Parts: sequence; structure tokens; C-alpha cells
Amino acid sequence: MKSATFFFALAMLVIFSACTKDEPTSVDKCSNGFIDPGETGVDCGGNCPPCNNTYPPFLSVIVNGQTSPMTNKVLHYDQGYWSLQMSNDSIDIQLALGNDGSVGAHPIQMTGSYAYYNGVQYQQFAGGTCSIISHNTTDQEMSGFFGAEFLLQTSTNPSVYDTLTLTNGQFEYMTY
Repeated sequence: MKSATFFFALAMLVIFSACTKDEPTSVDKCSNGFIDPGETGVDCGGNCPPCNNTYPPFLSVIVNGQTSPMTNKVLHYDQGYWSLQMSNDSIDIQLALGNDGSVGAHPIQMTGSYAYYNGVQYQQFAGGTCSIISHNTTDQEMSGFFGAEFLLQTSTNPSVYDTLTLTNGQFEYMTY
């Protein structure tokens, strides 16, 4: 019995001595893919290189019930007036946001607003609102929400209008 215990103990000693623990290698905390203590972002800030806090401009809008990606989007500030322009292969829209770029809700101005859909101009601006949620004048960057409506008088019946409705409009990190 003592010999069985001895051999068992010897076998365990051989097994455990064969398993060596590797010392941890030094991991660069500025490239490990985690926000480590002191970092302000993933692998940036603190003792790491500064974080890149620039985000690409974003704009989305639903036109007549369909999500319509805009390939071109520009926020203009010209002589005290703001305008938001957006277009794709079938839509070209400009919303005149007025002269108040402060955070809050503002009516979209009729003068300076226009809409073209499939090359046809919707000649009447029926109204709209823009809610600016952030405006960073240092970085010249603005974000907000919008909705608007344009009308086109039909040729067959002057009292009937075709409507171009912009809903759930959102723009973020738009620079001017």
C-alpha cells in the first residue's frame, strides 16, 4: 500500500513539475483593444496617443415613407443664414434653416427652401421644423432633426397636390 502511495505521489510530482507557468508577456495597453484605466477611449487618451474625436457626417431621412440615403449632404453658413442641402440620384433638397443656429426648435424658412424629385420641382413649401440638438462653434459642427413638406400642383386638377414629405430627418456631425 505504501508503494502505491509512493508511486502515485511520484507520478503527481512528475506531472506537476512538467507543467511550468509561463511568465506573462508585457502587453502594450495602448493597442490591446480595451479601455484601460486612465484611457478616455479604446487604446487612446491618458498615457496613450490622443483620441480622434472626429466622426463622419451623417444624414438620414424618410421621403414619402421610404428611407432615402443621401449621397451628398452639406450644411452651409453664408452671410448669417443656415441651409441644409441633401441629394441623391433622384432627390435634390435644400432646407433654409434661418439665421438662428442656436440649440432648439426653429421653423424652416420658405425662402431658400426647395425640393426636386425625379427632376420635377415641388414648387410650394408647406412648412417644416428643424431642431438643433448640438452646435459646436469651435469645431463648426452641428447636429439635429428635421421634417418638412413640399407640394406640387397636379396638372389634371389644380385643387389636388402631390406631396413630398420628409420625416424622421436626422443630421449629425455636419461641419460648415
